[in-house]
Amino acid sequence: RFASGAGSAGSVALDEVLARLLDAMRQIHAQRRLSWSLQTSTPLPGHGLRWRGAASDLEEMAGNLLDNAGKWARSRVTLAVCQDGTTTLLQIDDDGPGLAPEHLAQAMERGVRFDEQAQGHGLGLAIVRAIARMHGGDVDAVSDGRGTVVGITLRGPVSPAASGNITKP
Repeated sequence: RFASGAGSAGSVALDEVLARLLDAMRQIHAQRRLSWSLQTSTPLPGHGLRWRGAASDLEEMAGNLLDNAGKWARSRVTLAVCQDGTTTLLQIDDDGPGLAPEHLAQAMERGVRFDEQAQGHGLGLAIVRAIARMHGGDVDAVSDGRGTVVGITLRGPVSPAASGNITKP
């Protein structure tokens, strides 16, 4: 699936969409008994961070990265969200084996895989990057052998309710 809603004027409640995704990941990876957490500074679902874009784009990007983290994490996956008036940052952090630094850039290319044992086709990260770029953003990753942190930066206006506010996880 790769139907982007880039440019859509919809307003997505980040905390609600991401909480649903984490619930799905808990079920998908239940046998691994991982700890899944969402970090935002918003106390009430639906009253906090919002993003102008299609929920399907957010679900595609975050879902791909969370699923990858769930496959490789040893014990935990953390999703952190922060936002200012023009930028939304989603950061997925896991405590898995990570990638060698020389493989990080290649991992974002279509069809590239570094472990043929895991299920997949090597398309997920390339799709995530393509959707992020349609929203004026990008994807980057850092790995140090003690896990991987992947960040999605989305540029452009956030929902009017969140504009001008700076919130950090």
